[in-house]
Amino acid sequence: LPVVTLKRAYSDDKQQLGDLIADGFKCKTLELSWKDNKQNISCIPKGRYNVKRKFSLKFGNVYEVQNVPNRGGIYIHNGNTFFDIQGCILLGDMFGDVNKDKHADILNSTKTVKAFQTFMGGKDFILEII
Repeated sequence: LPVVTLKRAYSDDKQQLGDLIADGFKCKTLELSWKDNKQNISCIPKGRYNVKRKFSLKFGNVYEVQNVPNRGGIYIHNGNTFFDIQGCILLGDMFGDVNKDKHADILNSTKTVKAFQTFMGGKDFILEII
């Protein structure tokens, strides 16, 4: 399976910013900050995960991160702020401050998620979070 890397960079008490890198594709990521892998309030632990395509009633076609310890329903989907996630991973092409709360938000998310899905061609992959 192809390996996609999520390289975490900046973190504060609310959120975690990073880069998603595949061979030929790169974008920005937004996750919740690390809070001991607690459901709905924390990003997931660093590590390697199988990722599979899934249909979500809320988000449509998404990728789901599999076998996260004590967690489920971890999707790679569109959104703009840390208010839009409960442990999932948002994709976008740059950061800005959409809601003027002085926290970085992710921009052009819907377009970026579609571009990533097209790039991956619906294939499963391994996500390595570092």
